[in-house]
Amino acid sequence: MLDKAPYGKRFLAFLVDNLILGASNLLPLGLGLILASSDAIRPVGIALMIISPVTTLGFFVWNFVLRQGRTGQSVGKSMFAIRLVRSTDGQPLGPGVAFGRYILGVVLGLIPFFNLVDYLFPLFDKKGQRVVDKILKTQVTPIGSFLTVTPSSKAHMRPEGDRILVVNDLTVEFNLGKDKVVKAVSGVSFDLVRGETLAIVGESGCGKSTLGKAILQLPKPTSGSVEFLSKDLTKLTGDELRDMRPAMQMIFQDPISSLDPRLPVSEVLAEPLRVWNKGNQVEIDAKIDELLNAVNLDPAVVRDRRSYEFSGGQCQRISIARSLALDPTMIICDEPVSALDVSVQAQILNLLQDMKDRYGLTLIFISHDLAVVKTISTRVMVMYLGKVCEVATPDELYQNTKHHYTKALVGSVPIPDPTVKRSGNLILGEPPSPMNPPSGCRFRTRCPMASEQCANEEPQLREVAPGHFVACHHPA
Repeated sequence: MLDKAPYGKRFLAFLVDNLILGASNLLPLGLGLILASSDAIRPVGIALMIISPVTTLGFFVWNFVLRQGRTGQSVGKSMFAIRLVRSTDGQPLGPGVAFGRYILGVVLGLIPFFNLVDYLFPLFDKKGQRVVDKILKTQVTPIGSFLTVTPSSKAHMRPEGDRILVVNDLTVEFNLGKDKVVKAVSGVSFDLVRGETLAIVGESGCGKSTLGKAILQLPKPTSGSVEFLSKDLTKLTGDELRDMRPAMQMIFQDPISSLDPRLPVSEVLAEPLRVWNKGNQVEIDAKIDELLNAVNLDPAVVRDRRSYEFSGGQCQRISIARSLALDPTMIICDEPVSALDVSVQAQILNLLQDMKDRYGLTLIFISHDLAVVKTISTRVMVMYLGKVCEVATPDELYQNTKHHYTKALVGSVPIPDPTVKRSGNLILGEPPSPMNPPSGCRFRTRCPMASEQCANEEPQLREVAPGHFVACHHPA
């Protein structure tokens, strides 16, 4: 596995460990020499000089074998947030492997310079894998809360254009205790240009909703950055983050439970306006009427009614009106039509498109329904088990599908014609657990084209056609 720790941190950790190692030898040795110069306490000095190799060996075993083997960190690595782990599962090495890695490393580094070479200039093979880590299946990674950093792929990022959102290496992990960590989102990167609609699709449990909430810092991501309107939201706290909230809104998946059943519609829409001091009561009432009219609801009829008096489609219209109350720049739509009837879905999709054109909105549309996505999006990003596997425009994705997972998703879209034969691209088996995702390509356990390369190397996004990116070693 590639070594992810910055060279500067590696070198400082190397210095700390070796300074302590040298001190464990030189301090008793030097003190012993001083004491041995006196006839009265010469035996004590000689004893200290004899003990000095023992103290050095003791520190070596404790620091490089026991401590590093059980926790993944020596004293130096702990100070600079670097952790040595098994690349297969991200767990500590174990004392035996830690000792073997050290000995093998010394041999490869040509005694006594291996430590310095290992920290500054790691040895890589032709495939870009670190020699020592390849043999012992380990890797050194920077850590946030003892979490493995996953490789990221940014070939699909667009340096030009009016980008209002730039997400880099976003990782969201949930610690369940007892060394159980759910890897919900792993190293996702993408950007969003003003005025476009980015659709994020994938089967249930792939991390779509978690990604959307992490962008809004609900909850804060484990690592990575989210630059919205040129400000990194992950570094903002308190009032700074609160001041950014009006510009980014969310439409939640369940339209009924997202509305307070105790409040009438007028209060649901008035609350954000009052919180942000958007006018007096007359102006707020006028804004409420404007919002309700915009989503095709009669203010005179619905103002004083509560959410449980409406259908799911009507509740979703109210949710859309609420998201527009503060004139946002970006709205994240978390499966806004998945709980609605097909006829109502079409109405809500048309309404979202109208709102986008009328208010100049930029949308992130989360869904697992590719048929819905095709009608509303300008760009599609496909996710599987927390990773991005394909990015393209809707037409390109349908007509020239490259990733085998996307191919199966497209093939699962119902066709209202009994004479049309369905493709045989079916996904077999159940998705792996996000607590223990497969090595390499996460789809390989269900992919018909999986090979040994898929298990050993994680595929990175690469351009296979203009604007079409796929993370697959064996694209279709």
